[in-house]
Amino acid sequence: MLNQTGTVGEYPLANSAGYAAFCCDRYQHWAAKPVVISGQAYTADGFDSADAVAKLSQFFSDFSRYGDICGLNWWHLGDANKAMRDVIAAHM
Repeated sequence: MLNQTGTVGEYPLANSAGYAAFCCDRYQHWAAKPVVISGQAYTADGFDSADAVAKLSQFFSDFSRYGDICGLNWWHLGDANKAMRDVIAAHM
C-alpha cells in the first residue's frame, strides 16, 4: 500500500498506530479535511480478546498524533468485552 500510494515516510508495519498515521497523512494529502480514526473494538475471524487487548494497548502506546485528528471512534464498541473497554477507558 505504501508503494501504491507514493508514500514516503516511516510507518511501522503490522502496527495500528503506524497504520493510523499513514491513513491520516494520505487523507490530509488528498483532502484538507478533518480525520476521524475508527478502530476495531470487537473480536472476529480468529482475532480474539487477547489479540484485541494487545492491539488496543499497542495503539495507545504508539499513537501520539491526537492533534492531527478530530475524533477517535471505536467500531462496534458494544461488542467489546470488559478487558477491551478497560484499555480504552484508561486512555481517554
